[in-house]
This record gives sequence, structure tokens and C-alpha cells, in this order.
Amino acid sequence: IKGTVTKIRDLGSTIEFMIDTMPNAYFSCDINISLVARFLSVGEYVTIVYNEYPTYNLVVDIKNE
Repeated sequence: IKGTVTKIRDLGSTIEFMIDTMPNAYFSCDINISLVARFLSVGEYVTIVYNEYPTYNLVVDIKNE
């Protein structure tokens, strides 16, 4: 899925963020998955691959465009 980051929560070794194309879903991402995850900022356009679970969406790959 692709979208622009609208909100970020820093949880230490993980971040949670939202994108405009799925405004009611948080995506959880380990900051060590890539440099994009470590330095993600609001307004950045990203492509993410994730696994959907009942209570969260786990990012397995993230790239910026």
C-alpha cells in the first residue's frame, strides 16, 4: 500500500504511524527494519508491505518514494 504519513508515535524501538490512504489504521514498525523507518517523518510518501493482525498491522517492508 502507498500513502503519505499523517501521524507518528515513537515507542522506543518501534514506531506506530498512520497514512492518508488508510486513516483509521495504525501500522507498527521496528525502527531497525530500514533507515526509512528510523527517520520517518510526517508528510513523507511511503510504500509499505505489512501483515494484518486482529489488533495491529505489522510492517515487514517500508520504502520512501
